Amino acid sequence: MTIGENDFAQLWQLPDGTPSHRFRHKPFVSSAAFSPDGKLLVTAGWDGMAYLWDVATGNRLTGLQHQGRIIDAKFSPNGRIVVTAGFEDGFAGVWEVPSGGELFRLRQEGGVRSISFDSGHTLQPAGRMGRYAFGICKTAASFGAFNSVGT
Repeated sequence: MTIGENDFAQLWQLPDGTPSHRFRHKPFVSSAAFSPDGKLLVTAGWDGMAYLWDVATGNRLTGLQHQGRIIDAKFSPNGRIVVTAGFEDGFAGVWEVPSGGELFRLRQEGGVRSISFDSGHTLQPAGRMGRYAFGICKTAASFGAFNSVGT
């Protein structure tokens, strides 16, 4: 998968480098990530949207909306959740997969710049004013407490 200063993410066949699916996301794709099983893709963009895609068909499944640019999006280790980094609206959005239903949002002063999960299923959205973490249980319906873990 490659992204650049254009309006799509490009999937390539290896080892020959033949282009496969092109996932259109206007006006600019800021990140792309595969689900743990490789069946889904999430793209994040400057249009305030993140999209879930079916990798096999190239079809867009659903959209996840912020108010302003989304800088990053990642799947949880179990693939049941997508978290988006809203740089301008200052929220980390937590979404159910595959429905795209919003579970909740976490406010991060200064905007959210990146998303990562540690091996214990803890989300760590990073922004200008610090980082926050919360435990994510193995099912999308059950969450641990939201805790500040530093600045």
